[in-house]
Amino acid sequence: MIRPVKMSRLVTPLTNALPSWVTAQRATALAVFLYLTTVRTWGISDTFWLLGDQIRDWQLALLPFADLPLTGAPSSVGGVGLGPIYYWTLWACRVAIGPWVDYLPHAGGIGLSVIQSLADCVLLVAIWRKSGSGATAVALTLLLATSPLDMALSATIWNPILSVALVKLTLALLLLAPRRPSLGWGIGVTATGWLAVQAHATAMFVAVPAIGAFIIADLATRNWKGASQRASASIGVVLLLQVPFMLHLVLRESADAVSPTAVIGQVSATAVAPQTLRVVDAFAAVASATDFILLRPWTSAGTAVVLLVALVLAAYRCRNDVALASASVLPVVTATIGFSFWQLAYDQYWFLTQMPSIVLVFWCALTVQPRAVRLVGIALAIAVAVAQPGRIMDAHTLARLPAYGALVTGSTQIYRYTNEVTEIRTEFPLDPTTDQEFLFRILGGRVTPEARFRAAIAPDGSVTFAAVPQP
Repeated sequence: MIRPVKMSRLVTPLTNALPSWVTAQRATALAVFLYLTTVRTWGISDTFWLLGDQIRDWQLALLPFADLPLTGAPSSVGGVGLGPIYYWTLWACRVAIGPWVDYLPHAGGIGLSVIQSLADCVLLVAIWRKSGSGATAVALTLLLATSPLDMALSATIWNPILSVALVKLTLALLLLAPRRPSLGWGIGVTATGWLAVQAHATAMFVAVPAIGAFIIADLATRNWKGASQRASASIGVVLLLQVPFMLHLVLRESADAVSPTAVIGQVSATAVAPQTLRVVDAFAAVASATDFILLRPWTSAGTAVVLLVALVLAAYRCRNDVALASASVLPVVTATIGFSFWQLAYDQYWFLTQMPSIVLVFWCALTVQPRAVRLVGIALAIAVAVAQPGRIMDAHTLARLPAYGALVTGSTQIYRYTNEVTEIRTEFPLDPTTDQEFLFRILGGRVTPEARFRAAIAPDGSVTFAAVPQP
């Protein structure tokens, strides 16, 4: 009779042969990081999404650090971001990655993809330690990170993506927090949470519960002194992070020029007429965004009902864990309340910063029964693994500019032939906001009426020149 060999007898010799610093968590996190970075940046040099916003932001990233804005990117609802973390990060991407790709803008997409993947791996480790299940950690991380819209936007230059990465770090710190977190731990949560708000204002609905988590825990145990110290420290961190923005107000612009006029107007109007609050519509918008961003290709008309049930179950699961509730349930609740003041249409990308919390809500709901943790983790891992090819293919149809590779090739050929042209035309359609001469200028070329040639770029990147008659 052949006796079955225990898996531990096979695995233990292998793990003992590894260096002491190599653990299952670290090895898995490294593998996931390499995988996510690869799928996010695959083909980026040929299909980078180069529209007007990306051109504007990369032009700023090419400036010396001292010349960078002290605010964030312009907002679609008026005003600008509350701090410069986005432009400072983009500048760092240009410095670190730019030399390898001739300082072309897809360097920023690569840099933000790397940052996003690093944040995913920190969150993976946090979920692993919180759940005790590696399968659960990998499944939830891949469910979140390989959502087609998130994956597509991660490989471009856009401030909400940096905000999502910082939100993930904030939630990871909450999940990793010890039972009695130090004051410094709370400062770390406040810093990452508020920097996420600086990158995109919708992160406010995650940052507020996160910053308040440890304060609420101290208040619940009547630790008045500890709560006061944490609150004071958090206020101090926020004020410190707002110094660049305040300097901008003092030195360069009035408050009216940077204020979110549309948001202020909507909130003011709803406050005057509270019967116009759109709580149901706001929750429906959260559910619709969950369906579109997170769950593709498993979309369903009943996502709102599923999310509502999940929130109730997750709230029960987190009833004795303030940090977990602040990472999962509370951000969704605050987002629903906050967006209920908005009377116009909702943009689905506004809810990108909510997706990490919604993933945790689903996990908490599915593991109300502790004995289900392992089974749920294995089932989720199988489902997410099966969906990977379809999700990746879907991502590569979103936020792409297929003509980018031809622009890069053509601009490079033009610069090698001459560093001055009167104009560059393309023999293929481009978005109206895409400047076909932008890459040529980055390479060092000049577009001037006095040049001897004009150039045209074909769809395959080849270039034809025409002499310009000289006066």
